[in-house]
Amino acid sequence: MAVRATRLQSAKPLTLSRWWTNGYHGQSIAFVDQTVLFYAIDDGLRFHDFVDPSNQTCLTVQANGIGVGVFAGNADIHLFAFADYQRPPIIHLRQYPSLQEIKQFTDGAELEYSALEFSATEELLSLSTSPDYLLTIWNWRTGVKLAQCETTKKPPVEISFNPNSWYDIGILYRDQINLYTCERRNDKYVLFERQLTLELFNQTVAHNQPTYQQTKTKQSNPLRVADVIRRFPSRFSFTLVDSTIGTDKGTSVKLVG
Repeated sequence: MAVRATRLQSAKPLTLSRWWTNGYHGQSIAFVDQTVLFYAIDDGLRFHDFVDPSNQTCLTVQANGIGVGVFAGNADIHLFAFADYQRPPIIHLRQYPSLQEIKQFTDGAELEYSALEFSATEELLSLSTSPDYLLTIWNWRTGVKLAQCETTKKPPVEISFNPNSWYDIGILYRDQINLYTCERRNDKYVLFERQLTLELFNQTVAHNQPTYQQTKTKQSNPLRVADVIRRFPSRFSFTLVDSTIGTDKGTSVKLVG
């Protein structure tokens, strides 16, 4: 006859550590105070006071598993904003150092935000990714959406308010700049767009350094410039250094006359 083994006492609940969600992965940084900067980790934001010697520990704001996308800070008024990864995403506006949530902004993106930016006054700008590519301007104090329009359907490099006027906004792409002017008509705001095409040299843009994979698959030819110099030697009598020549950080070409 088989003997049934004694049932073991239930083990204590197992708690999994989420230490891997606290790592820095090379995103940008922003300031929320004159001496406090912050950056995104996998599931939150981490704040550091780099001047106060009594504050040796960092402050971490968790996003409760939702994750943090783009973010922005305003050091003059001690505010920060970040977008989460919900579907659709929500923009959270909070105060530092209390971390109290002041406002939430919705209906600015279907899937994800690619940029957030504070103006020098009371405006918050957001830019969404595919499929909608919406540029939205909010009044962060009242929570009102001031204006919204569709933009060029490609990833931006940088976005910025005019420091002297929130009515002017610039979006930089790899091959063009979009300029937006926000005009008020009665009680509504309308965004007008102008596009400036950037002149490309050797199919590259100066601010965009090629990646290792790009240089392997499509290498530029630094001998092209030298060939032109040899054909027209009398037109050159100086030394040119151009960071867009070649595939490394810079190539020096000596022009002989």
